[in-house]
Amino acid sequence: MLILFSLIVSVNCFAQTEEELVAEVKKVVLFPAEGQEFRTAKAMLNGDKQLLKIINLSPYIKKESIRVDGDGTFTILNVNYEVDYLNVVKTNERITHVNEKIKATQESIETLENQQTILKQKLDYFQANQGLNEKAALSAEHFKSISTYYMASVEKIRTENLKNTRQLRILKDSLTAFQRQLSELNSNTKQQPTGIISVLISSKVQRQAIVKLSYLVDRASWYPTYDFRFEGVNKPLVVSYKANMQQNTGFDWKNVQLSLSTTQTQSSATVPTMQPYYLGYYEPLRKTAKYDGYFNDDAVAVGYGMAKRQDLTGAIVKQEDSQRKMKAQTPTTQISQKQTSVSFDIQELQSLKSDGKNNLIRFQDTEIPCIYEYKSIPKLSDKVYLMGRIVDWYNLGLQSGDINLYFENAFVGSSRLNTEQFNDTLDVSFGVDQGISIKREKIKEFSSTSFFGTKKREMIGWKITVKNNKPEAVSIRIFDQTPISKNSEIKVNIIDISKGELNENTGELVWKVDLAARQSKEIILKYSVEYPKGKIVITD
Repeated sequence: MLILFSLIVSVNCFAQTEEELVAEVKKVVLFPAEGQEFRTAKAMLNGDKQLLKIINLSPYIKKESIRVDGDGTFTILNVNYEVDYLNVVKTNERITHVNEKIKATQESIETLENQQTILKQKLDYFQANQGLNEKAALSAEHFKSISTYYMASVEKIRTENLKNTRQLRILKDSLTAFQRQLSELNSNTKQQPTGIISVLISSKVQRQAIVKLSYLVDRASWYPTYDFRFEGVNKPLVVSYKANMQQNTGFDWKNVQLSLSTTQTQSSATVPTMQPYYLGYYEPLRKTAKYDGYFNDDAVAVGYGMAKRQDLTGAIVKQEDSQRKMKAQTPTTQISQKQTSVSFDIQELQSLKSDGKNNLIRFQDTEIPCIYEYKSIPKLSDKVYLMGRIVDWYNLGLQSGDINLYFENAFVGSSRLNTEQFNDTLDVSFGVDQGISIKREKIKEFSSTSFFGTKKREMIGWKITVKNNKPEAVSIRIFDQTPISKNSEIKVNIIDISKGELNENTGELVWKVDLAARQSKEIILKYSVEYPKGKIVITD
């Protein structure tokens, strides 16, 4: 008896209990290329060593990022992560939903087909008895009564049969569509293994404890997009922040606290090493000139050479090539800006299915101070563009991303926001404002060509007419240019620039014109070009 008791005590001393736990996702932080899950589980401590196996986790966990914490009632001895290929991720909800629709449709078809069989039997019965009634000796009144009943019954049966036939056709078409959808889902859905985190702990008390774990997981990401809305020159710019999110970790996120972070977790934390910088000759590639009636970032021919032009076409953001107002309530968002990243904490709980599809949410609306002005270069386009200048934009939590631009509730185009630049001011074009017209035409009575000695002189004159058709005053900057000579035999003489600002190094001319409502003004540009006879120079 004593020996048996000793064996039992020995077994109990060396036994290590195991407990399987399912940890619920409470919070998710989405990074540009991965996600971080925060889970909690409840465990019953036995006052000794025990192995807690947290099951039903993603198979794409980065094991080096796993962190397990407790509530102070136990000590963590070891943490291990493994992929379980025997227990696969349950069929996703879409497949389950389609299967349920297929089952319900098949049952409806069976019911209707059964009704069709009964109707056919009724019709056969009436037709068989009709023949007997014709042979039997019946009074005229009795025969009429039976015939009326027969015709009414047959009509009702045939009508119901036609209705069922049409309904069957619809159900069978639906069944075919559901089966095709199921086939597509099954072909795109592979059974995935699950992940297990095993935590060896030691405790001295028997009680319930809370286990917390977090880790990075692949197959999750997000990127920002924005709506910029211009609502008036005297009003701030309305900016809507939107997040494009997707995840295919193997498990849905249901009602989780969601944070969106711009931290690049896959970037190396190692300080780079600077290498020697060797100088050499640079041979630039020759670029073909283009002109399409608008500004073009390619080289533009200007007569005397080639010059680079800044793009101002359509609705663009200056730093990079490039419905109605939303009434729905936007989730409350708290911005946390760190030294190297920005985090947006969405206050309302969010859900995201594990299907790899893009999910778009608008998580913040804000009003940004913006300086508006109109710009036009009538030499290249007879359009006037509304420009917005955002000062100190880097304090607004903006990140590089696509922009949808709206001008007075009308969509005017898309662009790209580039925050990887060093300008304090961000210039945005909201496209053409049809309320202001501009025209550039040659002054024929001034423009002429004359010869003196061995020289040829060309007189060039342009008149720019700008009109404000809007009911309020506007201010517009108008750009033009005079040619620049890099040849001592070609001389340019400025005659009249209507008090414009001239950059003598580039030849750029700028006029700032203030226009009252319905007012128009004229700008005169005159210059002459002298060069040797027998030479050809394109002067305008």
